[in-house]
Formats: sequence, structure tokens, C-alpha cells
Amino acid sequence: MDEVGKVLADAAEYISEHGWCKGKLTDANGSVCAIGALSKVLHNSVHPLVHLETHQKAVRRLGDMLGLENTALIPYWNDHPDRTAEDVILTLKKAAHANE
Repeated sequence: MDEVGKVLADAAEYISEHGWCKGKLTDANGSVCAIGALSKVLHNSVHPLVHLETHQKAVRRLGDMLGLENTALIPYWNDHPDRTAEDVILTLKKAAHANE
């Protein structure tokens, strides 16, 4: 698994451990949306430019997995009324393995 895949897999794990939310990056309980999970797992990067580049690549790969040309639509996907935490976790895991 490449570095971007690892970030996506870690984001799925983060949601599994801390919970998932809609409508915001994170809530008062520490739950996160899909983009919030990516931000959390990359937060402690030693090199901020590497952090930013990896975050952008992970968001792009997730957008590609969802068939979205515009990654700004990912929050709308996350927040869809029928979306579940399991949907988000599974999609992040699939995106993690997309380049294998």
C-alpha cells in the first residue's frame, strides 16, 4: 500500500475508533467526517508541505473513488441523509487499495 493508501486506511480506522459525523469536520465528541478523518491522521506530520501534498492526493483519490470531478463535493457525499458511517469507512478502505 502506498503512502496515500495508508492515509486513507488510517482515516477509515480513525472513524471506526472515534466515530463519524455529518455537517462538520469534527464534533464535540471527537467524531469526524471523511475529510476530518484525513486531516486528523495527517495532523502530526513532521513536514507541513508533505502533509499538504499527501492530504491533497488522498482527497483526490477519494474523489476519484466516488466518481467526483470536484473534490469540494465530498462533504455533500458524506452528509447525504442516507449515508452511514459504514458507507464512509468502506469507501475510504476501497480508496486506500485503489492503486494496488
